[in-house]
Amino acid sequence: MIADLLSPYDLTGRTALVTGGTGGIGRATVERLAAFGATVALTYVEGHEDPGAVQASFAGLQVTVHPLDLRQAESIRRCVTQVHQTCH
Repeated sequence: MIADLLSPYDLTGRTALVTGGTGGIGRATVERLAAFGATVALTYVEGHEDPGAVQASFAGLQVTVHPLDLRQAESIRRCVTQVHQTCH
């Protein structure tokens, strides 16, 4: 019964894209989605965050790390394409 409360969703085989996943609510979201079995693609701000450090901070979780600048449409397209190619 406790296991059912802690893991109500099975997201095995699914991919979730989380922006702002390196801290606060976003980080908690990444951790929870991964706990439910999802592969989580999270974004970082290129030039402001080190992708290796971001990846390392999620050691043991099924996480991929992708650069994204939400102010630029091309960056969004590139990120979604990269996530699709990496996680499918």
